[in-house]
Amino acid sequence: MSGPCPGADLLRTARDLLRGEVAPALPGPLRYPAAMIANAVAIAARELEEGPACRAELRTLYATLYPDAPPSAPLERLERRLADDIRAGRLDEAPDGPLGGFVLARARLRLRVSSPELLRHAEPCSMNDPRAGERP
Repeated sequence: MSGPCPGADLLRTARDLLRGEVAPALPGPLRYPAAMIANAVAIAARELEEGPACRAELRTLYATLYPDAPPSAPLERLERRLADDIRAGRLDEAPDGPLGGFVLARARLRLRVSSPELLRHAEPCSMNDPRAGERP
């Protein structure tokens, strides 16, 4: 986390209020939608806090995969290039190559925002770790 984020704090407060006071007072059929809204608010709070750092790390990952790409290239363009390269077979390789490590590292970055609880028991990895593309 890069520091205090008042917007994220406000979202966490709203989520706590929704889960602690509003949702319990709702009729049964409305509790599930309230839980979904609370989870979406939590993701938005993490995006505010973790998003900039995750995007910076993603740029570093893409720079390793595409050293010829300009540092200012939009992430959307890099993601499109990756998808095109995979479809065209330009990145076919052994599972322990850089693509396998990239995909695993990319998934972990996304999980930091969307579902950090899934990472609590995961082993650390890097793109250069030969085990990065292995399945547990």
